[in-house]
Amino acid sequence: MNRIKSVIVAFVSVLGLLVSAAPAGAAASPASSAPVPAWACTYGYSCYYDSVDGENKLFTAGRCGEHDLRGGKYHNRINSVANYGNGTVWLYIWRNAGYWELYDYVLVGELWNIYSNDIDRIVIDC
Repeated sequence: MNRIKSVIVAFVSVLGLLVSAAPAGAAASPASSAPVPAWACTYGYSCYYDSVDGENKLFTAGRCGEHDLRGGKYHNRINSVANYGNGTVWLYIWRNAGYWELYDYVLVGELWNIYSNDIDRIVIDC
């Protein structure tokens, strides 16, 4: 049920961005003064954020495969994911008993909030 609520909230957020977008041909504001919109992510990639609702982007994953975050600057910091890539994103937590536990997954086109801050590894399907 929480997954459905998160997907609906994310969809409404993106819909609001699309409706409020400037018309074609409108003058662009300088990048330094314009706030970065929530869920900002390039088509074809998956993006990872430090806050829920796609705010404070940490990084963009440019390739499929495994990304082990343990010990790095993104370890236990992911709070939301925008999957505009070509494959499902799998989110894992490292258990001290020596195994990876699947936490959740994000399908292509989904925007997803994570409220645990425990993600240690992401695997992106090719």
